[in-house]
Amino acid sequence: MSIMGGIGMMSAGLIGGPGLGYAKDRFTAEHLTATAPAIYEQYKAPVPSKFLFLAETTGLDGTKLSAAQTATPRTPDQQLVADASIVGDRETLKADAFIPAVMAVIYLLLLFYFKAIGGYKPLQIDAKH
Repeated sequence: MSIMGGIGMMSAGLIGGPGLGYAKDRFTAEHLTATAPAIYEQYKAPVPSKFLFLAETTGLDGTKLSAAQTATPRTPDQQLVADASIVGDRETLKADAFIPAVMAVIYLLLLFYFKAIGGYKPLQIDAKH
C-alpha cells in the first residue's frame, strides 16, 4: 500500500468512526422523536453529539438506553427506546454502505487520472550520481 493509500485509510477511520456515531445518534433520535417525543425527552443524552464542526444532534443517554435494552420484561417505554435504537442501527448501516461506493469512485478517478497522464512511470535512481 502506498503512503497516500495508508493516509487515506487512516483518515477514513478517524473521520468515519465519529461520523457513524453521529449518524446512529441522529437516526435514533429522529425516530424516537417522531414516534414518542415525550419518551425521547426522558431518554435524551445530557450532551449533544457532534460531527466535526458540521453537525450536532442529541442522541440517547447510553446508560438509559442500555438499561432499556437489557430490561426483562420491558415496559412499553423501554420497548419504544429499544426499537428506536434498532432503527438507528439499520439507518446507520444504510449510510455506511455509501462509504465503499465513494471510495471506489475516488479510486476509479485516480485510475483515469494516471491513464490520462500516461500511466505510472517508475523513477530510476543510479548509484553513480
